[in-house]
Amino acid sequence: MLYFFSVSCLLILCQNEPYDGPIIINTPLTFEETDKNLSSVQEDFGNGDVSNYSELCENYNVTLEDYISLVQKVTLIIKELTILAYRLIIK
Repeated sequence: MLYFFSVSCLLILCQNEPYDGPIIINTPLTFEETDKNLSSVQEDFGNGDVSNYSELCENYNVTLEDYISLVQKVTLIIKELTILAYRLIIK
């Protein structure tokens, strides 16, 4: 009964308006873009101060994770291509 009441209240009270904000599509970054982003964030972090340390640290952390993820993906692709080339040579 409580569940039904809660759902009813949400349906009645919540406004169902269309979303007008920006639509962000996650497109994969190139290595050059990721490298440029990392360099920029490193520079910002180096020039930061106590007032914006947390924000800069979070930006640096996220950008570094993106960079590491891309490097891992590229490494995996290189390994797969190496295995494929080796198999073609053996045949």
